[in-house]
Amino acid sequence: MAVPSAFSTAALTPKAYSGVRIEKNLAYGPRQNLPNEGAAYPALFGANDEFGLPVNRHETAQTYDVYYPAKCGPETPVLLYVHGGAWCMPFDKNAAAEFFMGIAASGWAVYSMNYVMPSMEVVTKPGTPLRKGSTFADMLRDIDLMVAEVGRDAPRRGFRCGKIALGGESAGAHLSSLYAYDQDNPKPLSLGLSHPVRVGLLLNLIGPIDLSDPQFAKVGSAAFRFMNPEKDFLAFFSGFMPECPATLEGFAKYSPINLITSNSVPTIASYSQMTGCDHDGIIPVGQFAALTNRLAACGVPYIGRLHPNTMHAETMGPNCRDFARAWYLETLANWKTQLQVVKAEPVWPAGLEREMNSNHSFVCDLPAAAEDRTAVLRYTCASFAQVWLDGKLAAFGPARGPHGWSRLDEVPLAESEHARVREAVEDVDSRAVKLVD
Repeated sequence: MAVPSAFSTAALTPKAYSGVRIEKNLAYGPRQNLPNEGAAYPALFGANDEFGLPVNRHETAQTYDVYYPAKCGPETPVLLYVHGGAWCMPFDKNAAAEFFMGIAASGWAVYSMNYVMPSMEVVTKPGTPLRKGSTFADMLRDIDLMVAEVGRDAPRRGFRCGKIALGGESAGAHLSSLYAYDQDNPKPLSLGLSHPVRVGLLLNLIGPIDLSDPQFAKVGSAAFRFMNPEKDFLAFFSGFMPECPATLEGFAKYSPINLITSNSVPTIASYSQMTGCDHDGIIPVGQFAALTNRLAACGVPYIGRLHPNTMHAETMGPNCRDFARAWYLETLANWKTQLQVVKAEPVWPAGLEREMNSNHSFVCDLPAAAEDRTAVLRYTCASFAQVWLDGKLAAFGPARGPHGWSRLDEVPLAESEHARVREAVEDVDSRAVKLVD
């Protein structure tokens, strides 16, 4: 079968990225061998990846690749990337390899992950049930496992990992957005996600942000050429979220736009629009507008770009157009400061900088929380502290750490009516500090 032009795999030019190192097919979880999941992929893309290496598509589900500059260190920022492909199509962690090479050449470390997905037949043969363990919840748990793996692997390589950037394209952007906006959310998805490393920046490339949008159902159904667009669209998506009603309204739980609050991570959003259309072939332009409006309303830092005269597949993957790739690289360079870890600022009462065994209180009056009530107190100290909220003991700590280090505690203030916070620090063996964030 000839390779379709929409999925061409242009050869890379090694000289252009001579300063980049690559390690492939590393494991982050136990699910490695999934028979018969990759049969359709070689027919479209060939049996080798972009570097000529043999690939057993989708039979190495919980694996990842790492692209990083030869000269790296503690200032090297980290991006974890989740590939797209309709949550089931024949794409994997290699689909945007050249893009990763370019990012790594610009000074980033890029982790590209596979995750457990169902067979392509859930699209080509409507009514095909999903394989067990391939729902949205399972995919998000895979991301959680991979974030933990990044937290272990990055320090071994010398990369900075206090915060990471998380991103993806299309379906991968949808999953990345769900995961990132679940962090610090007062009403999380309740999937047991641990968020072991903080996400400090989200890269959303043409991701569906509202699955309950009727226009998304209309455009998506046409894109998949379902015989019965409305019914098959609902059946297709309901398989990924079996705990939700099989209605457009029922898809709200896994719509990232509903998780955005004032605590959400800074976001880079890139979408596209075909000439003379209100969509890019898959994603309606209205999704971009809804996302940026919601981010602005919540006061979340963001930058957005709508690429005109561009199809969905032309803003990411092997056919990413040069102007889109250039914008991604420039924007990542400008926004990597979002990954900087804020250091604690020492606070001592005047004249007591070296005093031991003393008690001190810090009081903060916060304005009444509005719609989402998402205030979070972050504090640390070198000894012990109590946090009182509205006259009630809310927390105490932090947990003791190794010599010379203090652990950071986070106290959600979501239930406070007027949020008068008093932090009493019992300074028994050293000095107190507060976190500036």
